[in-house]
Amino acid sequence: MLNPRIVTAILALLILSSACDERGGDRIVITPEAGRQFNPAYSPDGSRLAYAERLGSDTTIRVAAPDGSDPVSLISPVPWVANLQWSPDGESIAYASDAAGPPDIFVVASAGGEPRRLTTDGTLEFNPQWSPDATRLLYSANRSGNYDLYLIPPEGGESIRLTTDPSNELGLWSPDGGRIAFTRARGGKATIWIVNPGDGAEQPMTEEGHEFLAEWSPDGTELLYVSNRTGLQDIWALPVNGGAARQLTRDIRDDWEPRYSPDGRRVAFISERGGQQDVWIVPTAGGQPVRVTNDAGEESDLVWTPDGNNLSFVYSENRSHLFSLTLDGGAVRQLTEGPDGESNPQISPDGRFVAYVSEPGGNTDIFIVPIEGGEPRRLTTSPASDNSPQWSPDGSHIAFVSSRGGDANIFIVAADGGEPRRLTTSTGNDRRARWSPDGQTVAFLQSGLWLIPADGGTATSLVEIESVDEHHWSPDGKALVFWADDDQGQRQIYRVSSSGGDPVLLTPDQDSESRNPAWSPDGTKIAYASHTGVGEGFDIWVMSADGSSNRRLTTDPAWDDQPFWSLDGTEILFRTNREGNRDIAAIPVDGGEVRNLTRSTMDENGARLSPDGSALIFTAGSSDTVIVTVGVADLLE
Repeated sequence: MLNPRIVTAILALLILSSACDERGGDRIVITPEAGRQFNPAYSPDGSRLAYAERLGSDTTIRVAAPDGSDPVSLISPVPWVANLQWSPDGESIAYASDAAGPPDIFVVASAGGEPRRLTTDGTLEFNPQWSPDATRLLYSANRSGNYDLYLIPPEGGESIRLTTDPSNELGLWSPDGGRIAFTRARGGKATIWIVNPGDGAEQPMTEEGHEFLAEWSPDGTELLYVSNRTGLQDIWALPVNGGAARQLTRDIRDDWEPRYSPDGRRVAFISERGGQQDVWIVPTAGGQPVRVTNDAGEESDLVWTPDGNNLSFVYSENRSHLFSLTLDGGAVRQLTEGPDGESNPQISPDGRFVAYVSEPGGNTDIFIVPIEGGEPRRLTTSPASDNSPQWSPDGSHIAFVSSRGGDANIFIVAADGGEPRRLTTSTGNDRRARWSPDGQTVAFLQSGLWLIPADGGTATSLVEIESVDEHHWSPDGKALVFWADDDQGQRQIYRVSSSGGDPVLLTPDQDSESRNPAWSPDGTKIAYASHTGVGEGFDIWVMSADGSSNRRLTTDPAWDDQPFWSLDGTEILFRTNREGNRDIAAIPVDGGEVRNLTRSTMDENGARLSPDGSALIFTAGSSDTVIVTVGVADLLE
């Protein structure tokens, strides 16, 4: 359930092998081999580390010493492996794998041997969890058309269905094995429940509708979860035997993936509160969070070592570059290179240049490079972060977001260089500037959707929904389309007149989530991505601009999103992972066969079509990750 990260393992090694965080302990890379390492899991006694490793199109399970030495593969390579879980005695590892078709539950001896397949139903099974007495495995499956929890003996046998209400998953045993907590997603809400594994009796624990279970406290008295009940994504703890939930973190940036320390006194979590994705620790009783990591990369898959002295996690660092691909069958050409990662490519209206974001010296600036390749030219040099470039319709200026001055505001700079001009003067967080087709107005987000004259003036509020995101002008400039949360907390597509008025909901299906709206060139249709339930991938849909004639174009179980249109409006291009990596594909707007435009081991992202329709511009990079251990014992003292 984690988003894939574009990374370069070699660079991560250079940075991490000798780095020491200013607040944390020494960081050690424990999986230096090339590839994607993920899902680290320590044996109960801490003497061994298991993790999944992906090399090319194959995935295996490795077991190594805690320092990563002497890694041994436990299984033959298969397409997909996830959810590694040690048995309480450390003798076995349960996992989910598609080695025999749709993902099933398997168990393999931690010393090696032939894996034992436990489920053979032919549907999706995942997230195996050992009972504390090791007599049963809990797992999630969608055998009846919805996700439910099941129990099965670890030696194999008949599965027992534990829940029968739609969309139950991510079940977790209490430490004493007497209860199972799980997340139930229903009607656009996510709540936490407890079920008795003996008689199936259920008890709701939360009702706000925005809670996602993380884990039990070591003593079994509390449940740790992530909630956005306040409009912000924070971490909460809930007593299971009665009492009010406690808010452990409170910040305007998202916090997620909380993990109790083995003694239950602290909670480690991932947060963007420092401006980047790092590891933090907060006392379970409440208090000020302490930052553990502070680097250019991103951390995920957080896990404590059993002694509580160290934290391990997957480390990735964004080092993507710009590429171009001609659609007449030409080769992919790399436009930028070097140690600085590039992102957010935007093609000039005349098709001659690409504006993009790069990170020289650790902060982001705006650059321009000829679309045919050549020497990049730097447009901004502020020590603040400059990002999200957007060309004016005539190509003479570029709007961008900058944190210079402290708060994020919209600035405009001439495309041929010069001093940037500040357009907005907010004290909040302005973002995602979008020029109107006539170049007279800039739309931007700041706890809603706002409009401001491009030559300066007073900003006016157009939409007051705080969750507004990803807005786009219609080709005639008379309307904007965007996505935002509906009354049920589900992301949906809306349209609003640029002259004002109430937004119109275009995708009223509250059992699905929709995003990535894109106008057709003639403004009569809107393409978007949508998915129909928990655990489902996104598909590409198209509808008329008024929300009618809604049609699903792709039905692959893969993840299809980020649609955009061909110049003549006959095809919809989109990003897909149906062949393993993120590629760019296309499908006729009336439906038909999907054709891949790119096929590579790189992950393509943020693709844009040149104004003449002859080439694609996108960012891509290698896909290696490493597992890192950081010492926190001294920090915690």
